[in-house]
Amino acid sequence: MRRIAPRNPNFRFLSHFGEAWLATFPSTRSYSLETLSRRCVNLAVTWNSENPPLTITPQLSFDVDDGGWGARLQSAYVRKLDVLNRGYAGFTSDWCKHFFEETLRSTPPQPPAGQPAFAKVALVTLFLGANDCVLPDVNPRQHVPREVFKANLKGMLRQTHEIAPHARAVLLSTPPILPVKWEPHCFERGRALDRSVERTRSYRDACLEVVDEMHEEDPGSKVWLRGLDTWEVLLGEGAVWSAERCDSLLTDGLHFGWEANKLVAEALLRLCKTEWPAELDPDTLIPRVPTHDVIDVTGFPASAFCNARK
Repeated sequence: MRRIAPRNPNFRFLSHFGEAWLATFPSTRSYSLETLSRRCVNLAVTWNSENPPLTITPQLSFDVDDGGWGARLQSAYVRKLDVLNRGYAGFTSDWCKHFFEETLRSTPPQPPAGQPAFAKVALVTLFLGANDCVLPDVNPRQHVPREVFKANLKGMLRQTHEIAPHARAVLLSTPPILPVKWEPHCFERGRALDRSVERTRSYRDACLEVVDEMHEEDPGSKVWLRGLDTWEVLLGEGAVWSAERCDSLLTDGLHFGWEANKLVAEALLRLCKTEWPAELDPDTLIPRVPTHDVIDVTGFPASAFCNARK
């Protein structure tokens, strides 16, 4: 059964972790912090407080040339969530797990000693597997066995809930691939083709299994954890792999192009609006600084701070 998170007017921070990270947070200050990123480990974090919310997303997700889905999220949450780049392109879950806790704890601005925290993480998006699923005999440096991959994901998701108990989390599945388009890039690096559709799909299935298993092992996780199947988002209902479709979506057979980024951003925003509307619906979140057309110029600058404590 799907459960919607309870409303919490103080829950204000978003973050993302994967091969690359993106961070966003609501602020009480009169400035916004916006930084571009690209895809890797994906973490979306939102904080709780009257200060800026923070969101962390994947490194390549902020590639503006391809309309990165992280950059699209940044645009959707402008004035409401700040976005930071914390991306590690090429990393695997085995590597990311060693950086995860430190990143989650250190990304939010730290208050002066003895003062309450500025904000709390609101959303974490985790997006891994594209490197873990490489063929072990061709690319042993990056390969992570499927069961180890699942254990790594569960560990990072549990760690998220332990460090940021109010945070919501979205696990994006390992995305599809087009081997024939990726093969030339492997040859340039002096190795044979190191990915296959079958193995990649298996790691996609592993991500979906992780969410189901965590919901079964801990029913309370249904409040804060959701999965997003990138295969269905990109390939349609049934997630039927198509070389023609993948060719139109992936720039090099592995990384997202313009349309893929648009579809993933729309799907993630749709999920946030449906599952956690009070905390993460950009259409209803109150901006830190109001738009120019509603500011009372006769009361400026005080009128520009009318949203500061809402």
